[in-house]
Amino acid sequence: MKNKFITLKRGLAAVLAISLALSPLPAAMPERAAEKAEAEDVTLQNPRIVPDNSMEAGQKVTWDCVWFGSYPQAEVIPGGVEYTALDARLRREGDVIVSDSVYSALQNASGWDANNDITLNGAKYRRMKKGDATYTSTGSNFYRWNSSTDYHYFKYEPIKWRVLKVDGNQAFLLADLALDDKKYNFPDSGNITWETSTIRSWLNGYDKFSNTAKQDYTDKNFIGSAFSSDEKAAIKDTLVINDDNIRMKTEGGENTTDKIFFPSEAEVYGDNAVIHGFASSYGVYDEGRRSYSSTYTKAMGRYSDLSTDALIDRTGKCIWWLRSPGKDSKMAVYLNYTGAVMCDGTPVALMDGGVRPALNLDLSSNLYSYAGT
Repeated sequence: MKNKFITLKRGLAAVLAISLALSPLPAAMPERAAEKAEAEDVTLQNPRIVPDNSMEAGQKVTWDCVWFGSYPQAEVIPGGVEYTALDARLRREGDVIVSDSVYSALQNASGWDANNDITLNGAKYRRMKKGDATYTSTGSNFYRWNSSTDYHYFKYEPIKWRVLKVDGNQAFLLADLALDDKKYNFPDSGNITWETSTIRSWLNGYDKFSNTAKQDYTDKNFIGSAFSSDEKAAIKDTLVINDDNIRMKTEGGENTTDKIFFPSEAEVYGDNAVIHGFASSYGVYDEGRRSYSSTYTKAMGRYSDLSTDALIDRTGKCIWWLRSPGKDSKMAVYLNYTGAVMCDGTPVALMDGGVRPALNLDLSSNLYSYAGT
């Protein structure tokens, strides 16, 4: 069954020359100038839900989407070479940017910062080596590194967010793709809650006193990479309710106040999740809970499903974290490839998972643009 309602568009700055003739790969999609121009005329809405028995979830959902912030996503490669890092079944439109000039400029550039980021001709890029990945494997389901010493280059692109709920001038947003691949907690494997996890500290740029592993993320973090100072100011401080595991009652720990967070169990299934466009049952193979990942996320180590299933569209999908505890405090809940919620969870320090951040955006900031549905 096709996932009928997830449409992803990529944008490139006009400075990049796309060498289609030299590449068998799909090109990135055109700029979003028209969408930006129309954004002022759009009033964001809650998800629109209609019954549809052809869907596993029994419903078809339309989400409004917005562009806000940016993060490394598509890989830049030279023309005239065979792209072998990703199995062809995992590649999607816009996943790769083919440009001899940009690739050469990145190879010869100096001035990369501590995050391995650089800005050239107004566009921002990140470089990484195999050793920078959270996990690596030679399997077809993974990004395949042909060298441990060569840099690979990824372009910062606007982040697409689904609008899960609108409340006046505030919108509850969920990243439409898995943007990175991280362990929930690293390196400790002891009892962990959202409050004490390293993933919370990394998402928000907290210091070593904010997690039990004593890892300092004040310099290298998600929020600092993805958002400008003005954009960070437009992200609302959210009281994050850390309820116990719904079925197994594992303690969720103290509530926190964060700008960036993962959704909880109750925000992706159950009565309170229906308004977000998700199925009420955790076990339903909900198309709306399935997730693709960016090329950068795959390079960081995220496994992508290649199962052939006539009934469930799993190809290219990945697992992604929730913030809720699993069957014990050494586990965290996640979404699997089918869109089912895995309530038992998986070990926080052993398993890496897709990062789909959530946030509450102040719409009066006017720092977002409309991204269609």
